[in-house]
Amino acid sequence: MTADPLEKIRAGLLTGVAAEPRRSKRRRVVAALVAVAALFAGGVALASPWGDRADDAVIAGEGGNPSDPATDGPAMPSSPSTWSIEEPSGWQRAGRELMPNLGWDSLTIATIPLEHGGERCAQVPEQALRDLGAEDALVSIFFNVSPADSASPWPSEVSDLPGLENSDPAECADRSDLQIRWAHIERAEVAFYVLVALGPDASDAVREEASAALRSFQPVGGSNAARAPECVVTVPPAVQPDLPTAEGVAAGPGKGWVGTEDLWTVLPLSGVHQQRKSAWWSQHFPGGSVEERPELRVTWDRQDEAVPSIVAEPPGQNGYGMEAGWFMLNGIDPDARGCWKVTAEYKGHRLSYVYWNPVDLDTLDSTATERQRAVRDGLMPELVGHDLNTLGDVEGVLFELQDVLGQQTTRNVANDAPEGTVIAQTPAPGTPLDQVEQWELTVSAGGPVVAFEFLPPDVISFARGLPGMNVEEPLVERVTEFGTVYKTDRWLFGLDCDAVDAAYRTFSDARYDTTCPERFEASGG
Repeated sequence: MTADPLEKIRAGLLTGVAAEPRRSKRRRVVAALVAVAALFAGGVALASPWGDRADDAVIAGEGGNPSDPATDGPAMPSSPSTWSIEEPSGWQRAGRELMPNLGWDSLTIATIPLEHGGERCAQVPEQALRDLGAEDALVSIFFNVSPADSASPWPSEVSDLPGLENSDPAECADRSDLQIRWAHIERAEVAFYVLVALGPDASDAVREEASAALRSFQPVGGSNAARAPECVVTVPPAVQPDLPTAEGVAAGPGKGWVGTEDLWTVLPLSGVHQQRKSAWWSQHFPGGSVEERPELRVTWDRQDEAVPSIVAEPPGQNGYGMEAGWFMLNGIDPDARGCWKVTAEYKGHRLSYVYWNPVDLDTLDSTATERQRAVRDGLMPELVGHDLNTLGDVEGVLFELQDVLGQQTTRNVANDAPEGTVIAQTPAPGTPLDQVEQWELTVSAGGPVVAFEFLPPDVISFARGLPGMNVEEPLVERVTEFGTVYKTDRWLFGLDCDAVDAAYRTFSDARYDTTCPERFEASGG
C-alpha cells in the first residue's frame, strides 16, 4: 500500500480494487436483529430524557427497552481515543462502510444520504460524489495515515485547504463540476487526510457548516488524545438548529439539540455520554393525546466490534414535560461498553448519532467510589473539594444523587479555587437521603477575580444592561483562544461571540446564561 492516497486512487481508476486490504477489528458487519423485550407500561413516571430528573414528565403506552431502567446511570472515564464532531443539522453521516476497501478508517458527513457504490474508485466515496447536487457538500476525514510531522496545521475554513486541479476523485465520479479540496493535516499531534467536495453552487452557509464541522473535530476530554480516533462521537452544533421546541426552550445546561424539525434529539455538549432513555422530538408527532403509541423505531449498532444490532421495535411511548413539550421514547442505551451508532426512524424520517459507552455497567458496583457507595447506602456523600465534572460525567455520583433527590441547585461564585470545584454543599455529608428535600452545591468559577469597576469601559457599558447584573459582585475573567470573557453567578458574557461560544463549550461553563452584544441586541435586550 503506497503512502500517498492519490496514488492509491490513480491505481484504482477504471479497474477498482482486486483484493480488499485486511480490515481491522472495527470492521462493520451485517448484524442480526435482536428483538427487545418491552419493559414499560402506561403511566410510568419518567426521569427527564436528557438525564436530569423532571417530576412533571410522564410517559404512557409500551415500548421496547434493551436494558433495565435501574441501570440508567453514570458513565465512567473514557479510556480509548475518543474524538467528537459537530454534525451540521440536516447532514448525514457514514463511517468506514462508505469506503470499505480503503485500508484506513474514515468518517464522512454530507448534505445528502451516503451510500457505498461504484467499482472504479473504491477508495473514495464515488457514489456519494456522483450524487452531490449543485448546492451540496461532503467532508471525509481519513484516520491512521502517515505521521503528523509531515502534516500541515488544521484549517479553520474549508477555503484553507488546497484545491486539486487534476481532481482524480471528481473524475472518478464523472463530476468535473465539483470543487475538490484535499490535504494532509494534523490535529492534536495526530495526522489525517481530509477530502472536501463542494457543488458548484454550494452556498456560503453550506461552506460554513463544512468549516464548522472541521473546526469541531477534536479529542474528547479524558480520552487518549495522542492517538487516531477509535470512536468519533456526535456533539450538538455550536449554531443550534431552529426547532419547534416548546416555547423555544433550550436543551438544558450542558446539552444541545441535534437534528432537524422532522426528527431531533438532545446530546451533551461535552461529548461525554451518560446512558439514557432514548427520547426524540418531531414536528410530525401530534402528541400523546392524539398518537399514544408513536411508530418510532430505534436501532443501536456497535461500531467497534461485530455484534448483533439491538432494536427497539415500534410502537414507542409518548412523554410530556412542561419545558420539553411532547416527545417520543423507545428503548434505553445498551449497557455494554463500546462505540454505538443510534438511529431513530419515524414517519419516513431518520436521524443518527454516535456515542461512546466507556464501561460495562454490570461492573459498576465493583468499581464504585466511596461517594457512590455512600449514595447507595442512602447517605449524602462528601462532595466539597471535588471537581463538578469528575463528580458528574466522569464518576457519575451526581447522576446517582439526582435519581434519588432530583436536580440540585448550583451556585457559581467567584473564588480562587480551580474552576468547577465544589466549595460548599447542603446538606452536610452523612445526612440520610430520605430526609433531604432540597440540595445545593456552591461551585468555584475560578480566577482571577476582577472588580466590576476595573473592567474595560465598553465591557462595563454592555454588562450594565444584562438582566440581574449586580455591579457590586466580583467577576471572573477568563481568556480564551478567541478573546476574553467574564462570568458572574448567572452570566457568561463578552464582547466577542466566538469567545463566548468557546468558553461555553467547556463542561464547567455550560451552566451559565450566555450573551454577547450582537446576540443580546438580536434578542431584544
